[in-house]
Amino acid sequence: MQTKEKIDLKEQFEQSDRLLGETRVFLLTHGVTLDLITKWVAIEEYCKRFGITNTQTVINWIRRGIIPEEDVHIIPEFDSTCMIRAKKYQSE
Repeated sequence: MQTKEKIDLKEQFEQSDRLLGETRVFLLTHGVTLDLITKWVAIEEYCKRFGITNTQTVINWIRRGIIPEEDVHIIPEFDSTCMIRAKKYQSE
């Protein structure tokens, strides 16, 4: 027998899968192809993955060119979400 927590978690995963699918379709119809799971991440997720405590640090890296322009993608249709390539950058 499944507990309520397991059912809720399953529903959340299903909703996430559905939303990712909708996002991929939307981006493809606008000529954008991004791997939204492994290759491109939002700044907050980048900070989590690479142990950076402040999102402003990554924003500054973008402004200073530490994260090159080709590794940054702004999605205006999603409240101008900034996606960056999920790889480690050297700050100096």
